[in-house]
Amino acid sequence: MTYKLECQNSLTGTVYDVVTLAGTISHQTTLDGQPGKLTVSLQQDPNGILELVCGSILRFSVDDVGIFYGYIFTMGTDATGVYKITAYDQMRYLKNKETYITSNETASAVFGRVCKDNFQASQYKVITPSTFIAPEYNHAGKTLYETINYGIQYANVNEKKQYFIKDKFGVLQFTELGQEKTNLIIGDESLLTSYQYEISIDKNTYNSVKVYRDNEKTGKREVWIEFDSTTQKQWGKLQTVVQAKEEQNEAQIRELANNYMKLYNRETKTMKLTALGRPELVAGSGFAFQLEKLGINQAMWITSATHTYEKDFHSMQLEVFI
Repeated sequence: MTYKLECQNSLTGTVYDVVTLAGTISHQTTLDGQPGKLTVSLQQDPNGILELVCGSILRFSVDDVGIFYGYIFTMGTDATGVYKITAYDQMRYLKNKETYITSNETASAVFGRVCKDNFQASQYKVITPSTFIAPEYNHAGKTLYETINYGIQYANVNEKKQYFIKDKFGVLQFTELGQEKTNLIIGDESLLTSYQYEISIDKNTYNSVKVYRDNEKTGKREVWIEFDSTTQKQWGKLQTVVQAKEEQNEAQIRELANNYMKLYNRETKTMKLTALGRPELVAGSGFAFQLEKLGINQAMWITSATHTYEKDFHSMQLEVFI
């Protein structure tokens, strides 16, 4: 396995090959809208020519395949003289705040509009377009990610898919989990070194859905509620509230509530895996998981991935949902 780590000074454009100065390299990605992060420690340059500033570009490749392209946001050192560097990919700039009004647009269209306003065209791409149009909304002072994610949440429920945004070596991508499945297998005698398994109703579990629609003609708010008395008896009442579009009729609103119930009226099953590293497994990637002890043989998708690259060893810690 061959690593390549380059830093490019954002002021002078000078490119430095720093892989020989690097200690442990850590690459982290998540599905919750946080930027991909690369942290690395660098020994002092014996030649004294390395000059880095905040905003410098950091590129990391494994066997000539681009893994991370981002920008240095934090630099520091300590008594040993080792530099501690933290860089983020383009997702970091989706934390910028702006004001948008979205109307008659799909989530992927909003993604394209936001990216066009804030990034070069070559730096973003829609892999899988969404189709559902979310209710009109004024995103005053919201982050760019919040503006895009508003439509994604509606699309995920109404289209029964899982859209998300990721940075792939300097290109922001709007994609869907179904497009990100790999042919890799983790489990018995395949990469896995340890695991933790958890069943929970503490997050993203609802057994009551209240859907409301503001009727401009009557000036009243109309409300529909779908619930499951069986799981409420077992878990207690776990409720979420959803806004319907004004033009949706009652049948469509009840279908929306039912879609929410199908998606969220369940226990969530998650696993934390420690395994030998495969660079292509990042947040959003899918793989086959086989573990005879728990009777599991099915596809899983990664919600969080942390890869640790050392001189002669590559490991990964994955959080996945089933």
